[in-house]
Amino acid sequence: MTEALELSTPSLDGYLELAEPVYPAPRRSRRAAPETVGSLPLEALSDDPKRPFSVELDAGRREVFVRDRGTLVQYELGLRPTFGLGWIERVVPPTGPSAYRSPEALAGLCATVTAVSTPEVMAVVSEAGYEDDVAALVNDLAERVLRPVQAAALALELADGAGGPPRLSPKQGVRLLAEVRRGYGLERVSARPAQRVLLERLRHGLTLSAVCERGGFLTARGKPETTWLLRRVGLEPSVCSKTKKRRLARTLSYEHAVALAQVLEADPHELGV
Repeated sequence: MTEALELSTPSLDGYLELAEPVYPAPRRSRRAAPETVGSLPLEALSDDPKRPFSVELDAGRREVFVRDRGTLVQYELGLRPTFGLGWIERVVPPTGPSAYRSPEALAGLCATVTAVSTPEVMAVVSEAGYEDDVAALVNDLAERVLRPVQAAALALELADGAGGPPRLSPKQGVRLLAEVRRGYGLERVSARPAQRVLLERLRHGLTLSAVCERGGFLTARGKPETTWLLRRVGLEPSVCSKTKKRRLARTLSYEHAVALAQVLEADPHELGV
């Protein structure tokens, strides 16, 4: 008689425990805030309560003074060499003194001098609510140019003493009036709102590369144009290929502001549009 063999099945509990999948720890969704943005420290680019953004206007001299993060910017409306009537921008770096009231005082400080348009100046001062004052200065100058008697007096006022009174044509007055209309049409918008929103996103872990990839700001080889982005929003100076002049952008186009608002997932009004 053959005895039945009793087969014992070993427990698989231990093996099942060993076979349970091991998942890696979840990655942090936020990166650490960068210490620098481009070539400048992050904190140096942020608004400083001790050095608030401010605008002062001297209607008699047709001058506007802007202070931003320790940098003094002077805009003077008058006769520009080569460019005719319009605005001249003079920039004194943060290392310079903080208060000047005349072009003569700025002349010896290695100020960066650039010819700019009325939409540019209106956009820069818009955060302080001075765009109407800037427009009024330009409109007044344009009206004087368009009236022959006043134009003659203005020419004597603008004479530098060496070359005699300049020739002021009605076309210059018409151009100035057109610039005011373009300024109210938001041809340019202040770069400061875009800077604030971008820096806030960077502090919360968004990278410049990610911003460029979202917006399609890429090189021909498909690499993120981070330097282009920083220059466009005024966080990195641009260098003129001819004059080697270094200048920070203080405004950006309406189209770029709208595109950045979409990329940064911000309300367009946050970027001034």
